[in-house]
Amino acid sequence: MTVIDGSEIAEPAALGVTDGAAVGVMPAVALERVAPRRGEHTSAFPRRGHLTVRLLPVADALACTLAFAAAAPVGDALVPSSLVFLATLPLWIGLARAYGLYEEDEQRAAHSTLDELGGLLHVVAVGTLLLVAASVVGLAPFGTRELVLFAPLALAALAGGRAAARAVLRR
Repeated sequence: MTVIDGSEIAEPAALGVTDGAAVGVMPAVALERVAPRRGEHTSAFPRRGHLTVRLLPVADALACTLAFAAAAPVGDALVPSSLVFLATLPLWIGLARAYGLYEEDEQRAAHSTLDELGGLLHVVAVGTLLLVAASVVGLAPFGTRELVLFAPLALAALAGGRAAARAVLRR
């Protein structure tokens, strides 16, 4: 055995190699994994994606609530419609989760709010249509003017709230 820079190098003939190639024997320390595996997190601080996934539903609920608060005075029944809308907030979060709006931040670091505008538009459209259906059936006292004003306000508030949440987490 020959030792070069702290590593043992076996003689080729001793290993059965006859073409003259040298085979190195690595020290045990070098065989340990130094870099984390893909997907492993070694820092004591949570990843940005993990925090974003926790903060985005809060930002979405706040954005929907603010959009409805701005649109509610246009409607006929302020208190009953507001209470029914607050009860539907988990459905809005569920819609956003169903459209995959909370998973992209874990997967891609450079994910932005512009990347999910299509999904946000779908969430607002489906959510507003569900509110219209509840109003038609008589489950909720939502007015037409109220919902027509709510939809664009909700889209703008959701996009703005998500952008603000990501900006806070980047700091």
